[in-house]
Amino acid sequence: MPVLLGLPYSPWTERARFALDHHRIAYRFREHRPLLGELALRRLAHRAGAPKPTVPVFVDDGRLLFDSCAIAAMADRVGHGPSLRADAPETLALAARLEPGLNAGRALVSAAVLADPEAQREAVQPVAPGPLAYLARPVARVGVRFLTRKYDADPETLAAHLATMRATAEGLRAELGGRTHLHGDTLGFADLLAASFLQCVSPVDHPLIPLGPATRRAWRRPEIADEFADLLAYRDALYAARPCA
Repeated sequence: MPVLLGLPYSPWTERARFALDHHRIAYRFREHRPLLGELALRRLAHRAGAPKPTVPVFVDDGRLLFDSCAIAAMADRVGHGPSLRADAPETLALAARLEPGLNAGRALVSAAVLADPEAQREAVQPVAPGPLAYLARPVARVGVRFLTRKYDADPETLAAHLATMRATAEGLRAELGGRTHLHGDTLGFADLLAASFLQCVSPVDHPLIPLGPATRRAWRRPEIADEFADLLAYRDALYAARPCA
């Protein structure tokens, strides 16, 4: 069975996962462990000629896809149901426009986790349950710092990151124009791209993205969440119909 390697809380992983589930493609999800799984991820990237070892990665009988847009385009070709138009020029252009906002969101989340011992405890719970999670908090801090270096997500310039997120959300609001979907009258990968960015504004409540209370606080930007409540409502409507594989 194909495998999707990713991080459950990663917006990039989630939009690929949403596309696979939309097309009813069977796969097994395997969680990537930052730091611990980095060497194996680098080997996969080298095999595929990918420029950067990053998740999500779709592995199917030796074939490797390293980009969420590429994974969604593959799902459009081989899956069931209506196309998400993942490789349409306007979809790819939107992905490029949203990427700075997502990177800014990642930096802000990283800074929030580094400042919150409870969020660090929740981050290591899957590998160090119970009281051990408190002892393993330094591991979480090392992991977060590793990710900020790997993705050039500088947590020191927080005001600039927030300004980038606000500008990205304003552009998204203008493009959506109050409609139900970004491009056309049906769900498209453009909507999933938008939803992935909005996860960094305020996280969605969905069983496939379980977040502890402290982690949920780290992902929420109270400075702009209320300002873009209309975009969050649009995102929540997408998730109300999201298939769970």
